[in-house]
Amino acid sequence: MFTRWKRIPALVFAAVLVVTLAGCGPAAPPANPANTQPAFPGAGEIALVQNGNLFLLSAKDSRLHQLTAAGDVSQPGFSPDGQWLSFLTHEQLWLVRSDGSNLHQVTGLPGPVGDRSYVWSPVTDLLAVAPQGSNDGIWQVSPEGTPSPIQGAPKGVSALTWSPDGKQLAFVAPAGQQPSTDPEPPNDVLFTAAWQDNDLTGLQQRYVSAGNGLEPAIWASGGLLFWIDPDHSASIAADGLPLTYLNIQNGRIEKLGVTLAHPEWIVPASPASVYFVQGDGREIWLNKGLAKADLATGKVTDLPLPTGSVYFSPALSPGQKQLAFVFGSSVGPKDPEPNMQTYVQQLSLGLAKPDGTGFQALTGPAGESVPRSLPATVSTSFMSGTRPCG
Repeated sequence: MFTRWKRIPALVFAAVLVVTLAGCGPAAPPANPANTQPAFPGAGEIALVQNGNLFLLSAKDSRLHQLTAAGDVSQPGFSPDGQWLSFLTHEQLWLVRSDGSNLHQVTGLPGPVGDRSYVWSPVTDLLAVAPQGSNDGIWQVSPEGTPSPIQGAPKGVSALTWSPDGKQLAFVAPAGQQPSTDPEPPNDVLFTAAWQDNDLTGLQQRYVSAGNGLEPAIWASGGLLFWIDPDHSASIAADGLPLTYLNIQNGRIEKLGVTLAHPEWIVPASPASVYFVQGDGREIWLNKGLAKADLATGKVTDLPLPTGSVYFSPALSPGQKQLAFVFGSSVGPKDPEPNMQTYVQQLSLGLAKPDGTGFQALTGPAGESVPRSLPATVSTSFMSGTRPCG
């Protein structure tokens, strides 16, 4: 699970609930489970994936509300006002209101949707989507509207992110349209462009790879964080890539540390800094700790959290008074394939001060993983987001 704070500086914590139904898309869920979960005082609401289904843990009644029942849910995220949740199932984009109503698949896109190819605007209820396997650029999707192509977007966009003010998009696209029979990998280019009223203008190349892949992470503090994937290698990327910061005002580039390429594991903070999960290796139980990078200087500081555990999925409260994260044992299963579920269910949520002191564990399992199939192993990430009570 990754957590995202929204204005209310606290978390709600959920136990694992097993509900799995067959189907090819999200079906209407069964009756809401009548089990009350312990709530951390003053919490907002958290969306999470458990056993492949989407749940909302409410701070109003401290109950776990099931929103889907067909399984295979991944990548949930709240709209800026917290009224909508987006998620993927079978490479299709779905939306549902946070009260469980108006569950529907987004139709009208020209191709499937990948887990890095859609993102909410930070300021309005609008999604930017880059359909995969098509040359149709970027589309915009409103929760109850019809998808429409954004004018001025290049072809072959593979991943994208918004600027914090919602006025620009950053995305990766190939440099030129090489034929599919070309044996050489294309040069990926990191672009930015201004967005307004379904149009992109002022397209700028910010970074050009040399036969390597690029993966944008987030836009933070006047710059872009991204990963460079040598030779577009999925195997190399699975074991971690250098997290790179590009100051788009002066062109300065800083390598911050090696991380797995999970944008949800990077959290912007002020002034001019980010929290991120540092450590290589595709196994989540090895060499994963939280660090804070000063983007002005490039200095990286490891947080002094208790030893003997791994830490990931950070989230920062409004006002930056608390840092939340998932943690677990640094001793993983001997045979990960059949035993990963047991390991994941033993993970917990924790809180600390922004400097890493004052560690506090919220006991119990944190939720269920969403595995990503990678060569020779499985990498696990957790999916969630928080929104304010209201």
